[in-house]
Amino acid sequence: MREQGAPTTDAPKEFRATRIIFIGITALVFLFLLAAIFIVQSLGPLKPGWNEYFNYIKWGMGILSTVLLVFARQVFHKSIGAAKNSLIPAGEKLSQYRTALVKYLGICEFAAILNIVLFIFTGESIFIIIAAVVLGFMLAMTPTQRRVAMLLELDGREEQELKSR
Repeated sequence: MREQGAPTTDAPKEFRATRIIFIGITALVFLFLLAAIFIVQSLGPLKPGWNEYFNYIKWGMGILSTVLLVFARQVFHKSIGAAKNSLIPAGEKLSQYRTALVKYLGICEFAAILNIVLFIFTGESIFIIIAAVVLGFMLAMTPTQRRVAMLLELDGREEQELKSR
């Protein structure tokens, strides 16, 4: 039998799992970015002949990355809106938050890795800059207790449940 006032869900474990997934995805992008810089600095670009198409590729990737970032934010906020307006327990809301965050990070990761690959092929630093900006957008969504409570509009009891360890 459950004690009076005991948490009804496993919110702290859900939150910890969300943070671990976030760290894993962003660390992968960061390490790939560093590896790409090392590869290009030591071996040079893989397809230097692509530089004649550089302007087309540069503008295309800038536009595609922007579209993907906007799309990722829309998907994230739509999913969060559904979670915060529901009457489900905090643990389930956190599960929906994690799903929304993984979708957001996946879309951003696609944009970042595409830019990193183009950097490896061309050696042009604009692609690494775009990838770093996308990584910055990913890091801006770091799941903190305050941000999660604010986004999901958790009440005082649910917020305490999130903080309990």
